[in-house]
Amino acid sequence: MLMLPLEFCFQVEKVLKSVIDDCYPYEWDEDHITRDILKGLRKSFRDVTLFGYRYQLNINWEVYKYTGTPEHLYGDVAVLVKIRFRNGDLSEGVGFLEAKKRSIDSNRFDSLKNTQLEDILSIAPQAFLLLYDYENITTFINSISYLNDFDDYGEKYLQGLDKHGHFPRFLSETYCVVAPANLITSTSPKTTSLYNRSLPLSYQLCYRYLFGFDLEYDSTAIDIAKGYPPQRRYPRYVMVIRVGQNVPPPELDEPLNSEVLQILEE
Repeated sequence: MLMLPLEFCFQVEKVLKSVIDDCYPYEWDEDHITRDILKGLRKSFRDVTLFGYRYQLNINWEVYKYTGTPEHLYGDVAVLVKIRFRNGDLSEGVGFLEAKKRSIDSNRFDSLKNTQLEDILSIAPQAFLLLYDYENITTFINSISYLNDFDDYGEKYLQGLDKHGHFPRFLSETYCVVAPANLITSTSPKTTSLYNRSLPLSYQLCYRYLFGFDLEYDSTAIDIAKGYPPQRRYPRYVMVIRVGQNVPPPELDEPLNSEVLQILEE
């Protein structure tokens, strides 16, 4: 699948919005929402090539789920990113996401607990909260231009959208954001005010993780993501993103532990 970066981010956002629309109100549960989002992303974007940069990005996505009974779940999603850069250098890191839903008829995230976040931050200081809302989120940080990577082709793509276009909404609204978990303290309001310090998940995936930003690079965090921790501490889901800059996506040096992590079926 060949796409422009902004087009790709737009299509990711469409998947997120569609899933959350389908889950509310009868399946308004963090695990259900997260599972359906990961299945939707993997189904839509298993192999993607992005052009429009000074180089081409070749991307492969896979999603796995933990199948055992751990002593402790270590976050909801570990995003394991392996990148081969244009000069041949390799990097491998992992981003941790802890999912929380907005409580119905409330502005609070009632399941958000400080002790849980402190445990995750002890290993992953760059971890994010993944916040779901059944109403449009409009107060995220919006000073980032989504249009810098657009050329004449991109302008034609925008013009080709229907006249009611969903593209303007993509630039200003979402149902799903990430906020730094280390912002939360015992006195922090666990409400939708967190959105003021957030970014859309679509932006985080497409413009941060794909380039190696906001990841943990230490061996302990990577072992947790791959299913080889010395203690039984695993993420609920693992999203593996392999990125090659002008080359095919690189393979993982060490595969995931197949005894505890299995492909998330569609």
